[in-house]
Amino acid sequence: MSQHSADKLLIVNSDDFGITERASDAILTCHLAGSVTSTTLMSSMPAADYAAELARSNPSLGIGLHFNLTLGNPLAGKASSIVDANGSLPTRRRLVQLAVTGRLRAEDIYAELEAQYSRIRILGISPTHMDSHQHVHAIPVVFKAFSTFASEHKLPIRMPWPWIGTVTGKRFRRRVKERILSMSLRHCSGMIPPGVRTNSGFCSVFDLPSLSSEPRIDAYRTLLAPYGHGVVELMVHPAYVDDELKDKTAITDISEMESKLLADDTLRRIAEELGFRLGTFRDLQRETFSCVV
Repeated sequence: MSQHSADKLLIVNSDDFGITERASDAILTCHLAGSVTSTTLMSSMPAADYAAELARSNPSLGIGLHFNLTLGNPLAGKASSIVDANGSLPTRRRLVQLAVTGRLRAEDIYAELEAQYSRIRILGISPTHMDSHQHVHAIPVVFKAFSTFASEHKLPIRMPWPWIGTVTGKRFRRRVKERILSMSLRHCSGMIPPGVRTNSGFCSVFDLPSLSSEPRIDAYRTLLAPYGHGVVELMVHPAYVDDELKDKTAITDISEMESKLLADDTLRRIAEELGFRLGTFRDLQRETFSCVV
C-alpha cells in the first residue's frame, strides 16, 4: 500500500444529488460503501428536500451546490433572460446561444444563483463548494457571476480542467467539444477572484474514448494515474435509473454503470494505492495545496 501524499487529495464528487429520489439513494449508497466522498445538490429540483434529509443524516458526505441553469424551472422570480417562452430553463445549447449573442444577463444569472444558494441553506445545508449542471459555469458570462458569488461567500469552486492523461480512439465530435471547453476554461481561469480555492485536476469517465458494456473499475485507475500531486476531483454520476431520471438526463447508461462500480470500496483502495488520500472540498477551505493546472 502506497503512503498518502500530504499534497495529493482526491475528491470523488457525485453530481446531481436531488435530481430524483432514486438517484439520491444511489449516491448515498456509494458514499456509505466508501467510494463517494462528496456530492452537489440541485436545490431547484423537486427531490431536493428528500436529498437534503439524507444529507443531514449523513454529515460525513460533503455537500456542495450544483448550480442549475438547464433543467426544470428557475427559483428566481425575475430572471427573464435565462428562461424560454414557457418560463422554463433552456437547454445547454440554447444557453450557449444566448450567451454568444449577448442576450444572457449577468444579473439574472446572479439572481438565480442567489435563489438556489438560499434554498440549500433553507434546507439546512452549509455548502462545501459550488459547481454546475452540465458545466454551464464554464460559459464566461456565467462564470463571472458564479466566481463573484463564490468569492463573496468564501466558497471553493470546481474547475472542470482538461484531463492530463492521453488516450486514443476518441470521436472527432468529442475532441471538438473538449477543445471548446478547454478554450473557455482558459479564459475563465483569468477571472478567478483572489482567495477563491479550486481543484487543480479533474477527470471523469467521459474522458475515456468508450466504455464497455461490462464496467471495469480499472477505468478509474487509468484516469487517476497521471496525477502526481494536487487536488483532483473525480466526477461521477451514480444513480438508480427509473423513468423519472430518463426524463431528466441522457446519461442514464453511465449512471447505471457507475452505481455498480462505486457500490463497494474498490475505488478507495485504488486511490490509496496511487498515493491519494480521500476528502471533500472542506479540505480546500482549511488546508494549502499546490495548484497544478
